[in-house]
Amino acid sequence: MSRDGIDSVRSAIKELEHHGYVERHRLRNEYGFYGDTEYIIREVPLGEEND
Repeated sequence: MSRDGIDSVRSAIKELEHHGYVERHRLRNEYGFYGDTEYIIREVPLGEEND
């Protein structure tokens, strides 16, 4: 994958986070270091579930 493709995907994820469609959590391992990243993807933006 080209660098431009990686940057485009990263930018799209940040925009979706900004609008409440994606929630990202960086998880720590048993030693306290960052390990995996958990993504929660929503059909309806956070905060608009009951509208």
